[in-house]
Amino acid sequence: MYRFFKRIFLSVWIISIATMLVTAFAARLLPEATDSKPLFLEQLTQHISRELTRQLQQNPNMTDDEIASRHILDYDNLIKVFIINPEGEDVLGRDLGKYLPLNYEYANDQRLVVIYDEIYDYTVVGYRRSFPFGQVLVKPGARLVLAVTALIISVIVSIALARYVVQPVRHLREAGKRVATGDLTVRVAHQVEGRRDDIALLAQDFDFMTTRIQELLEKQKRLMRDVSHELRSPLARLQALFSLARQKLDKQGGKLDIEHIADMEEESERLNSLIERILVFTRLDSVQEINRHKTDLVDLLQVIAEDAAIEGAEQNKDVLVSGSKYCILNVDSALLHSAFENVIRNALRYTEPNTNVRVQLKETDQQIDISITDNGPGVPEQELALLFEPFYRVETARTHKMGEGGIGLAIVERAIKLHGGSVYAENMKAGGLNVHITLPK
Repeated sequence: MYRFFKRIFLSVWIISIATMLVTAFAARLLPEATDSKPLFLEQLTQHISRELTRQLQQNPNMTDDEIASRHILDYDNLIKVFIINPEGEDVLGRDLGKYLPLNYEYANDQRLVVIYDEIYDYTVVGYRRSFPFGQVLVKPGARLVLAVTALIISVIVSIALARYVVQPVRHLREAGKRVATGDLTVRVAHQVEGRRDDIALLAQDFDFMTTRIQELLEKQKRLMRDVSHELRSPLARLQALFSLARQKLDKQGGKLDIEHIADMEEESERLNSLIERILVFTRLDSVQEINRHKTDLVDLLQVIAEDAAIEGAEQNKDVLVSGSKYCILNVDSALLHSAFENVIRNALRYTEPNTNVRVQLKETDQQIDISITDNGPGVPEQELALLFEPFYRVETARTHKMGEGGIGLAIVERAIKLHGGSVYAENMKAGGLNVHITLPK
């Protein structure tokens, strides 16, 4: 960090010194930095003086206005030429005290060129405007004082600039050390508040990064906690069934009741299904590329709807697919089959008896919109945004009753996102839940 500070300080300081040296060298080439009067000013004043003498010889009674009209006496406010009449007034009526010092005839001023006309009592004065430091620089020792002053100022500015750049970097470095020790609550953007440069953006990106890492770790911890809980429930039921089966064996002389065997088999299948879904979700969470091929989404939805309708036939539930007659899209059919099936079977379980699940597919120029609507109890509004979180349970235990441990909709969201799409859920005004899926073309 100190090396970084030194580099910035030395870079700025060397540039400042180099600039001063070049400026000093260039200043020596300028007339203002020498003790001699500018040649151009002398030549101009002499020329006007000669012309004035010639004109007065031809017409000694010339008025001030006539003299002023025959000469250019003002050059862009940098050089002025004064023609002073015998009464001591400028022929243009300019205030001499504003430009010329008192007793200008005898003043040793490098800005002035004074020429007297002894015959006609006119005086021609050439005046060159200079910057405030112009006269200071020609004084003995003035340049040394100015150089030392500039050197001190450059050191102060270099230190301030180096600290301005290095200080937030030091904050970021210290924050990085705290993150490395496991403290993800550290934030640095407030320490560079008010800045609008790249370092401020870097601090904001650092805060965003630590926030995201903290959220991901929290999700991982919650996932592990929920997985443990979900696995514990079927295992506890299996242990209870084994205990009951052992008691029955003792009472019935070694004969096992077929009912308990079926219950244990059901719990084993539920446990196996849960583990399989967890593995699928974990695999999808790490997948970046998918195996795409042309698939008719309408045909895919029809197959899922027909299979799901068999389950709902007992309660007179059906799945109706409407919209486009066909829709060919380059997708991973296996992933989308799993995603659509999860949503449709979920809707079929929660729709009321003697009602239908409506699946509608609409195709636009840029995307495919698929909505799956049931006639069930819906989901509390405050929990809709969390519905697709792994193992998240709504208060109505809508997903838990499915036997999927709350991971089915998380698989749906991941599968849709892998296709570049989006999914969200909303409650219908007339009742029921609508899951809306969007896929890009």
